[in-house]
Amino acid sequence: MVPTIRRRFVATAVAVLTVLSAAGTAPPVAHAAASPPRADAAEPVLQIRSTSDSLVAPATAAPGPATFHASTSAEGSGWVGLARLHEGVTWAEFRAALQDTISTDAAAIVRGSRELRARAELLGGVVISPGRDGRFTQVLRPGTYLLFDYLDVISAPAPRYRWLTVSGAPAGQALTPTATLVSSWVAGTGPRFHLTGTVRAGQPLTFVNGMSGQFNEAIFFRLADDVAEPELEAYFQRFSDSGQWPDEDPPFAEQQGFGCLPLSPGQLSVIQGPLRTGRYVVVNWLKDATDGGIFAKKGHYKIIQVQ
Repeated sequence: MVPTIRRRFVATAVAVLTVLSAAGTAPPVAHAAASPPRADAAEPVLQIRSTSDSLVAPATAAPGPATFHASTSAEGSGWVGLARLHEGVTWAEFRAALQDTISTDAAAIVRGSRELRARAELLGGVVISPGRDGRFTQVLRPGTYLLFDYLDVISAPAPRYRWLTVSGAPAGQALTPTATLVSSWVAGTGPRFHLTGTVRAGQPLTFVNGMSGQFNEAIFFRLADDVAEPELEAYFQRFSDSGQWPDEDPPFAEQQGFGCLPLSPGQLSVIQGPLRTGRYVVVNWLKDATDGGIFAKKGHYKIIQVQ
């Protein structure tokens, strides 16, 4: 992540399929993608609050689309991720694999990506900061889920996490997005973002990971009007291949981002947060599961106008 963030890291289904098809990538079957988002003012909202020494999260939820509202009062905490661990996988095993995927050791990244795919489904979450709350909607099915503070994963001696039990009668409908952002691999070019619809300030946005075998995220950073793509490209090229950060600050107008935490292949999430009218760049800071290379250096970013 950017220097001030580095420590914290350490639309319809038809429209989605159309974009993926045009990019030459078909999404794997995933339970989250089975039901396109629908509008309902009374969707269940599950509150998650993070402070410097606590993580308050719900213990139960009903099956179906559920919206999580995440807030934090402390820097360096509160990026709430959601995962569903495979049968028999422990928190420690999950954390170890996730730590490897965000290291700067290519061999560890490749190994961790393989182990993480075998151990869990990553179902997104939100990048937030104090005073900048965020929401994400995910389709839940009966079973046990993990809510965890993503910023604690690397260095915290006792990372914070909570188990969420999903049971009972289905309830709720998801937010209606104004745009769909799809991550896919373009033959002969590399990883790219594709946008349909219009990203509107403060309104829901669907993010789809359409890259087979790869975890993806989408983090938005506000840009100054005079920052053009060549300046961004030059900055991303100064990363090491496996993600060592350049010494200089990035050419962002704001160092605090907002967006969707990692999704497993074929998963989608609807996010809503403090995006304002203006120019943004959306970036995938994750690493390629095949060679450990950072996706941003491979061109996995896109300048977007928020209306």
